[in-house]
Amino acid sequence: MRRWWHSGGTRRQYPFILAVTLTLQWTPCQADPTENTGIDPKTTYHREVTLEVWANRLQHENNIIRWITAAKLDGEGPSPPYLIPHLLDLTSDRDPRVARHAIGALGQLGEYSEIIGPVLKPIAGTSLNPNQKHAIAALGKLAYRSTRPDPAYLRKLLTSADVTSRSLAARGLWSLEGKPEYLEVILEDTCRLQKCRRRGVVLSLAHFAAAEPSFVPACERFVKQKRSGGNEQFEQQLVDEIKQRAKPLIAARKARSNQN
Repeated sequence: MRRWWHSGGTRRQYPFILAVTLTLQWTPCQADPTENTGIDPKTTYHREVTLEVWANRLQHENNIIRWITAAKLDGEGPSPPYLIPHLLDLTSDRDPRVARHAIGALGQLGEYSEIIGPVLKPIAGTSLNPNQKHAIAALGKLAYRSTRPDPAYLRKLLTSADVTSRSLAARGLWSLEGKPEYLEVILEDTCRLQKCRRRGVVLSLAHFAAAEPSFVPACERFVKQKRSGGNEQFEQQLVDEIKQRAKPLIAARKARSNQN
């Protein structure tokens, strides 16, 4: 069930063709973050576009416009709190690409984790949702950025039978606690993947390394300190690949920050 938190949420709804659909019901745990804050919808954000225009694009009936807008907020966030209600709504968008980027944008707003977390946890908890992995990654970022982190849900995901879910949960826990045991989960699980899947995970880890500058050095120290024989050489090659792929991503981040 969709809920609109402030006026202007009037995106056209289309009739469902399927007889049975899965819907996500949620209730915000506190008031709208834009209430009583004096936020003016005419305030500009990023390239002098007003918040009102950003919100209208997120609500647009054309899924391509919603997708492009959510992708910009995901890639160039964190987003203003005014847009949180619309991003929450898009986590159940019929276009999974829109939902994926909305989840990514929400993961950068740790200050509002008490509102965002209850929406993302059901998505992270079901393999039926195509954006399960993105929700797990977002929950990890929320835990790290939150003023009151709650890592219990991420620890629960470490017992998942799915390799990617464990790795993503370990990333969030490592960001939060910095324990080497989480690096072991990340590296060992990635090494177990088949080559075709490992390539995508390495790219994802490169993006993570670009956002977390201490990640690659910590991995290098961890591999060097391992005493038991096994996959150390393979793990070192993995770390080197992550480091190499992260370089252009780090350069792009620096270029964007200089422009701003």
